[in-house]
Amino acid sequence: MKQAQRCWMFSTLLISIFTIVMFNTTAMADPCDPWAAKLVSIQGEAMVKRHAQNEWSPIGFGDLICMGDTFQVGQNSRASLLLAGEGLIRVDQLTTLRFPEPDSPNSFWTELIDGVIHFFSHKPRHLKVLTPFVNANVEGTEFLVKVSSDWAEINVLQGRVRAINELGELLLAAGQSARAQKGAAPALITKIKPEN
Repeated sequence: MKQAQRCWMFSTLLISIFTIVMFNTTAMADPCDPWAAKLVSIQGEAMVKRHAQNEWSPIGFGDLICMGDTFQVGQNSRASLLLAGEGLIRVDQLTTLRFPEPDSPNSFWTELIDGVIHFFSHKPRHLKVLTPFVNANVEGTEFLVKVSSDWAEINVLQGRVRAINELGELLLAAGQSARAQKGAAPALITKIKPEN
């Protein structure tokens, strides 16, 4: 009788462990497929607002960001995101960006709401960075975008980026910067040095 009780208890324990493992594996499954970006470096704190939710939740190293999600980096923090496919975005403190659904399978968009991002890739790819004042259609490999309350700025380090809004456009080459004030076309502002 004691042997049967022990077998039953052991079987119950194994079933409980199996159920817990399966539940945790399901709970930790990727939140999306395909994904937009993966958090590959974090210093400080970062948050994500999932596409179908209204609340911010913490996000950590290795977590995925889905199409439609909004990502935010806190004060005195910074992060790096590996884009789906290829490319790396470095995100400065107090930056908020969203990953809209792409309009075609070969394109990728990110919407910079506020703050600073630095994009880098070993090869040019079709990427659009949307801001409230000017959009960047990327034809190059390394650039920086800043957004404030009434202007957006694009700095090209390598390659070419087309700065465009409803009032005009500029094709920027390596070492060039453009700024678009609220209600104005993008304008060339300065030559930059890549080391800066």
